[in-house]
Amino acid sequence: MQRHSPLSFVLGSLGLLSLLCPLGAQEPAPDRRALIERAAMVTPSERQIAWQRREFIGFVHFGPNTFTDRSWGTGKENPSIFNPTALDCRQWVRAFKDAGMTQVIVTAKHHDGFCLWPSRFTGHSVRNSPWRDGRGDVLRELAEACREGGLKLGVYLSPADLNAMETGLYGRTNERARIIPTPVPGWTPQSTVQFKGNWDDYNTYFMNQLYELLTEYGEINEVWFDGANPKPGTGQTYAYADWYRLIRALQPNAVIFGKGPDVRWCGNEAGRGRTSEWSVIPLPVRTGEFTWPDMTGADLGSLDKLSGAPFLHWYPSEVDVSIRPEWFWHAKEDEKVKSLERLMDIYHASVGNNSVLLLNVPPDQRGLIHENDVNRLSLFGRLLRQTFAENLARGAQATASATREQASEYAAFTTLDGNPDSYWTTEDWQTQAEIVYQLPAHKRFNLVMLQEGLRRGQRIESFAVDAWVAGSWREVAAGTTVGHKRLVHFPEIESDRVRVRILGARLSPTLSEFGLFLQPAVSTFEAAARANPAPIAFHDGEKILFLGDSITYSGQYVDYVDATLRTLKPGLKVEILNLGLPSETVSGLSEPGHAGGTFPRPDLHERLDRVLATIKPDVVFACYGMNDGIYYPLGDDRFQSFQQGILRLREKVEATGARLIHLTPPTFDPVPIQGRTLPAGRDEYRQPYEGYNTVLDRYSEWLLDQRSKGWAVIDIHGPMNEHLATRRRSQPGFQFAGDGVHANATGHWMMAREVLNALGIDPAGAIAELDLALNPTATTPDGTGLNWELRLPMPMDPDWDPESVTTSEMLQPVRFVAHNGSAAFYDLFEGETRLATVSREDLEAGIDLRRFPGLTTSTRGVDWLKRVRQRNNVLRDAWLKAVGHKRPGMGAGLPIGEAELKAQELLEQIKTLQEPVTLRLRLVPVTAAFPGKRSDWNGYDRFDFTVGGKPVLVIAPREPAPNRPWVWHGEFFGHKPAPDIALLGKGFYIVYMSVPDMLGCPDAVSSWNLLYEELTVRHGFAPKAALVGLSRGGLYCYNWASANPHTVACIYGDAPVCDFKSWPGGKGKGPGSKRDWDLVLSQYHFANEAEALAYPGNPVDRLEPLAKAGVPLLNVYGDADEVVPWEENTGLLAERYRALGGSIQLIGKPGVGHHPHGLEDSTPIIDFILKNSP
Repeated sequence: MQRHSPLSFVLGSLGLLSLLCPLGAQEPAPDRRALIERAAMVTPSERQIAWQRREFIGFVHFGPNTFTDRSWGTGKENPSIFNPTALDCRQWVRAFKDAGMTQVIVTAKHHDGFCLWPSRFTGHSVRNSPWRDGRGDVLRELAEACREGGLKLGVYLSPADLNAMETGLYGRTNERARIIPTPVPGWTPQSTVQFKGNWDDYNTYFMNQLYELLTEYGEINEVWFDGANPKPGTGQTYAYADWYRLIRALQPNAVIFGKGPDVRWCGNEAGRGRTSEWSVIPLPVRTGEFTWPDMTGADLGSLDKLSGAPFLHWYPSEVDVSIRPEWFWHAKEDEKVKSLERLMDIYHASVGNNSVLLLNVPPDQRGLIHENDVNRLSLFGRLLRQTFAENLARGAQATASATREQASEYAAFTTLDGNPDSYWTTEDWQTQAEIVYQLPAHKRFNLVMLQEGLRRGQRIESFAVDAWVAGSWREVAAGTTVGHKRLVHFPEIESDRVRVRILGARLSPTLSEFGLFLQPAVSTFEAAARANPAPIAFHDGEKILFLGDSITYSGQYVDYVDATLRTLKPGLKVEILNLGLPSETVSGLSEPGHAGGTFPRPDLHERLDRVLATIKPDVVFACYGMNDGIYYPLGDDRFQSFQQGILRLREKVEATGARLIHLTPPTFDPVPIQGRTLPAGRDEYRQPYEGYNTVLDRYSEWLLDQRSKGWAVIDIHGPMNEHLATRRRSQPGFQFAGDGVHANATGHWMMAREVLNALGIDPAGAIAELDLALNPTATTPDGTGLNWELRLPMPMDPDWDPESVTTSEMLQPVRFVAHNGSAAFYDLFEGETRLATVSREDLEAGIDLRRFPGLTTSTRGVDWLKRVRQRNNVLRDAWLKAVGHKRPGMGAGLPIGEAELKAQELLEQIKTLQEPVTLRLRLVPVTAAFPGKRSDWNGYDRFDFTVGGKPVLVIAPREPAPNRPWVWHGEFFGHKPAPDIALLGKGFYIVYMSVPDMLGCPDAVSSWNLLYEELTVRHGFAPKAALVGLSRGGLYCYNWASANPHTVACIYGDAPVCDFKSWPGGKGKGPGSKRDWDLVLSQYHFANEAEALAYPGNPVDRLEPLAKAGVPLLNVYGDADEVVPWEENTGLLAERYRALGGSIQLIGKPGVGHHPHGLEDSTPIIDFILKNSP
């Protein structure tokens, strides 16, 4: 290795700083006694102690490999592949905190050389990716998330760089005098520290990158140098010593891992340390001259290993392991997340074996930690918290056989004081001793914890732990080294006396902490976690009060909680009262000019004393935060006012003897109000700050942190964030709040579900099910009949988003199961009303009757829910008036007496509607695939029938593809049939409804709706259709698609009419068609031509729903089209669609007019439909 010139660095006018001294180095010694003394006196640095106490760290492998399904990159990847469109580092931090992690280390640059920050020294970075339009910075977002979440941050910077190898930067031997940071036009470094020395190109490049990372992202607590190199032998040497000095100057508290002097690799990636894990290891040379190879031997620090070593060094172990089989995310590993039992074993073998655990959890291509990993981390964190929540040795009397100088500062009781810096020890060379712990009562335990006082070094060589059982000592645990922490798990026992025997030590033993714990069996814990027993219980006769702002005032989530309790806990007699108040805050804050300056936001504390005194609640739910940040960026003053307001609320509620349950604030969603939010940096906020949800993230995190103090806190914010992100991946237009703030019905149900879960009530867990066997030979026309009596379940609110409720299992199903059917399809009837056509497979799996709004239980349930809501609103308005408040503009409530009479009347109606219902169900076999006439079409079966009085034809494939995909023609079916024939061969159905002369009017759209329901519900067609619109057929396809964007897989338009003003109106370049223009006026029911010309519902005007739903478009056109001029139709539509972020592909035909349609080679059309159909 070439030697580099000494590194100097300048800090402004402070002058030259001293160079780093060797850590923990000791002079050689000749005899064993001296060796033991030397080894016992090697101690960690303060940065090493701080690192060791972090214990459990998250590791994030993220980069191009995430998108290429590779584990090792090549350095040749195009940065354009990196596009985590939903990246949310706060989600990472939440998941890591939930697991109990204290720090995050991210692969700022892996071996491929791709930088997750916009480095000024390479183009191979996020700067040249499409993510955030090239302005993104993963490091910046993660650093901010860590600061907000209270986690430390570390960076992994790979010395090996395959991209630098590809560009020729790596391996050059061209040392010359350089300065770090290298000047870059337009860049003023945030630090004034400079470094001078002689380095080659790559070391200069690498140090510039280190400089960026260590000066621009706040405090960095660990720098991780991986020793791996996918292409060794390049001749590149690393200026490690200069790297270390740069780190020490810029981030003095950061430890250096791996190829560095502070922390070593444990030697494997299996998740466990050695049987004896020593932190004191021998060095052949001084630390400044050592190259820190990987140390993989089974014995690193025994006295035999230390003997003869010229230098000893404190070099603790870090255990790195991935939660999945590989380091980067791979879809194939989503079901291979390590089990809870395996994670607990790893924890014992790492944190419990004098090491720090570095658990890798890789984000997926969305930029999110996968749900499976999040759930496993959450369970793991809960298991750790439950295991270590109570030290069963607390309160014990500790008696030692020997104590140094008989001094109290070294007495045995210090091992129970919770202070890691106090410790028990003996006189020098008294290497065997014991401590007996007399517990205050018999305890059951299966886990012992020992910790040494690290500031005195690592000394214990072996120990044993005994328990007093049946009148004698029984050894329950034994081990060798202890170090920072040793955990030993053993079969559960019960005892009131425990003895720790130190069997061997270097010079004299130390013991800083002793603990006994009861770790639950993992299988038992997982079962209990799934059952989710409620920490909150309601009791008969209790009065439950809800307080909050306008979200609570609207009352829907309160109504859902009330209704579910009445459904699933009909015997529970509690009174629920909602006294939410619009605009209210718990902080007492109000922005200038609130409500146009007519009134300030009301302060909860103005009315709280009256509410508590008047209502006398037993339980209070409080949901605040949405208004308390005043829709500004996070501000310390506002945050403190929120915290203080919450603390005052707690003080007053607890003073009444009532229990207080906090709800984190709901989600703020800027997407529905794009264009009406303001970015950060404005002095004045007349509209909401676009990033306001990050403020609510922080408010929520603070509330959740208070759980450690025994607060009851229900998280609704996190689950709403997660569900919103999940739904938007498949449905970009999905929303919880049309104005970004006030939750819609689905959002309120999400809130209610979290409250119910906290009460131990799973609205998706109580299944009403009827299971019967069909007679496979039954051929009676009436089918199989049955009567099913069931109690009214919690109804589906018609305003809920059905996909959210059903796919997320938010509500208990009413499941109907039927076996042994002979027909492929059955019509399901209630009485004489056909509800749906269902397949034999669906019946075998069980169908949820909730999906049928016409069912008696569904219609009755909606009426019942309406009565629950009316009752709660009557009582709300009356009590708000009676108690009084400062919010003007509120409706007048009834006097309390009248309100209670009205509420009782509604309660009786609720009870009547809740009585058991008898469903009279029939299953009738469907004898034909489709009704009507059957004929041949190009070798395929054609079926002609009517739906809603309109002629329909369906061409059926010989072998339907999975999910039954289909193509739906707007007009001119059969013209240019080649794509249809090809798609039939791929298993597609071809569909056409004849609605001529309706030109895509609302009545035509309604007819299409009937056909869509018939084909998807009755015949099991895919939920999304590929639409084909030739000429005027474009009006049908685009108008129906805009009204039903989430039912459209894609649209292929061929010279499509996109604006009826162009054709048939003839108001542009084309001649139009008077006959068809008269049809437009008639079919659209326009009073006159002026009304038609002002109509805002043409396809070119209604593209936003399609863009939000992510519907891909393909338009084929002739650039000489004089009938439907492409500039006024396809051209204008494409321009507007792209401006909305939509995807449209155009295929122009030079010199071609309106005819002929299609393409000579229809492959692009076929491929487009195949690619985008489900």
